Amino acid sequence: MSKYICSNCGSTGGSEDLFCQECGSKYSSHKYSTYNDPKSHASEYRGYIQVVGIVEVIFGVFALLIAGILGLIAALMSMFFSDQTMVSMPDLFKGMSSVPAGSLENSYGIFLFIMLVLGFVAIFILIYGVLAIINGRRLMNYQKNGHSGSILISVLSLLAMPMGTIFGIFSLYVLTRPEVDQILS
Repeated sequence: MSKYICSNCGSTGGSEDLFCQECGSKYSSHKYSTYNDPKSHASEYRGYIQVVGIVEVIFGVFALLIAGILGLIAALMSMFFSDQTMVSMPDLFKGMSSVPAGSLENSYGIFLFIMLVLGFVAIFILIYGVLAIINGRRLMNYQKNGHSGSILISVLSLLAMPMGTIFGIFSLYVLTRPEVDQILS
């Protein structure tokens, strides 16, 4: 059903009304704009929700692959330096600032630091990937509990330029629409 929005007071009225029920202004084509009922866009937004869910699952799978590669690199670095003696955290940062060129023994602190950073990044990406897969599947099944998690995944995807940014903007646009709230409730 087509409705009108009053440009004078902002209230809505039916297409059969000649005057605004709130302020009494006469409807005219230049003062009032029509809008469609949000329920009429439900099938269109169901398709968008499916696309967002599928892309979230794909991003999640890629994130799991990247986390695995980073974890493998950290593990290989750990194996490479397994015969070295462990250093404390103050020694780690002291070793980073005073590494002579070409000295493998003094660069152990740097490699340990890189290994720790890679490990933490791999864990973060692993968590992102698992959450993306779970929330993507929930969206594909139109479950309400996947809505807020998918918004979080969309915000985090904005950081992964350029494709993640494009997906993040699109999915935030879709997931914040009132029609999507109606579909997922």
